[in-house]
Amino acid sequence: MGHETYRFTVKTPLHVGTGEKLGKTDIAPQRSQWIVVDMESVFSLLQDNLSAFDALDDSNFDLSRFLKQNKISPGKVKKYSLVNPDNIRFDFRKTEVLEMIKTGMGKPIIPGSSVKGAIRTVIWWHLMQLEENRSLLEEKLREILNNPRISKERADDKLDKELFGKNPNYDVMRGLQVGDVEFELSDMRLVESKVLSLARKGFGWKRFTTCSESLNPGAVSFGKMKLDEFLFDSPLARTLKFYEKKALFASLPEECNEFARNFIEEEIDFFKSCGMEEMVKFYTVFLKEIPESNTAFLIHLGWGSGWKSMTGNYLTENALKKLRERFGLGKLICPQCGKDAKKDTRQEGKEFCFGCKKSFPIKLFPEFPKTRKIAFQNGKPAFPLGWIRVERVSQAELNASAPKPSPPKPRLSELMQNFEAFRLRPDPQKFVVFAQGITPGDMDELKAISVQGVSIGYVGPFLACDIPDEIRKVLAGKLLEVIKKNKKWSADKLEKYEKLRCMV
Repeated sequence: MGHETYRFTVKTPLHVGTGEKLGKTDIAPQRSQWIVVDMESVFSLLQDNLSAFDALDDSNFDLSRFLKQNKISPGKVKKYSLVNPDNIRFDFRKTEVLEMIKTGMGKPIIPGSSVKGAIRTVIWWHLMQLEENRSLLEEKLREILNNPRISKERADDKLDKELFGKNPNYDVMRGLQVGDVEFELSDMRLVESKVLSLARKGFGWKRFTTCSESLNPGAVSFGKMKLDEFLFDSPLARTLKFYEKKALFASLPEECNEFARNFIEEEIDFFKSCGMEEMVKFYTVFLKEIPESNTAFLIHLGWGSGWKSMTGNYLTENALKKLRERFGLGKLICPQCGKDAKKDTRQEGKEFCFGCKKSFPIKLFPEFPKTRKIAFQNGKPAFPLGWIRVERVSQAELNASAPKPSPPKPRLSELMQNFEAFRLRPDPQKFVVFAQGITPGDMDELKAISVQGVSIGYVGPFLACDIPDEIRKVLAGKLLEVIKKNKKWSADKLEKYEKLRCMV
């Protein structure tokens, strides 16, 4: 772990979300891609026709139709586009897309915190294989079962503190530093997922589907990861009790691969038990991709990676059963009719079947968790979600792949500097400043400029500014290329438009 640079390769669709969803006012479907629209640009173009936005209140609002009706090209207001190779149908009344987390510049990322969380799960799982920690688990389990005030969200807090540190300052994971891994927008695609759910015989699919912005299998990027040697080797390490825990990271790739192998083998058994052949075939092949060397490893993270990947799946069958009964985890089934039951809020340790109209002792569905999120491709189940390969990169490989420095860009002329200042933050006053800075010697360069994002509101300040007629004529022509006459304008705006037209 001393080496800092790692290659991150996405093996199955990966989504780490913002918690936000894109809907009918964000997406304009266009054949094999969905365009995510920058609504601020749309508002800017329609600032003289604000009544057009009344259409947003329509329950049947269709953004593609709205743009077409207002003569706005989707490419002109595009924030980015999502490749839709499976031609997923967009239902503007109910389709929502889970938004991928991105940098401030709009590039999708795998947050370092997500990678670190997946590694923490692996370390937890390995710690729980040790006999002394098994007895500790039994002790904490008894505390949980005997204390009704402990919620399921905080059930493992005390065990976590025993294993990793008494508070965040003493948490040994402080010593592992993982940076965000940045990808390109072209590495992202639209993915449709469904939830497989075990039934009494075989499996079924939940009625809903979920669309997400996800990193595509095969996407590759590089990230930084290292141990903070100071926290482990300095005198401070003994105070923090990190010194004796450094060994946890000594064989991290092997630990991650062992965890992945155990997880995948259990998933193969799960899918075999319900007859889900596509996932059995996938995982049987994927099992062979677990790296043999200690320079690479598999980890599982992100949305849809599942309860077992999030918790570490370290509980014994008996311990899991007790916790399920304590916190009502998973499905309850009626022992009489076999249908779903609910926890009886009136009687501790009881469930109620609405079909039989009776209370019974709690009977849990035998498998937990009984659902899996599956990514579809061409209308068929194809991938589990969230697997990536992490591989250490040698300095020699980094040097060989480093791009050659590009020649310096030519310095922008004063005219283009002024135009860029306007283009980046367009408003009527900035356009006037740009116009007043133009000299007769700039005419050839001026004719090559394309003005975008202007409206009739720019015309008044432009007519009032003091510039040579020759320059005014060229700029008037460029404004007219963008500003189109609208019969709904006021008389004042129509008069200004005619004055502008007469200049050309």
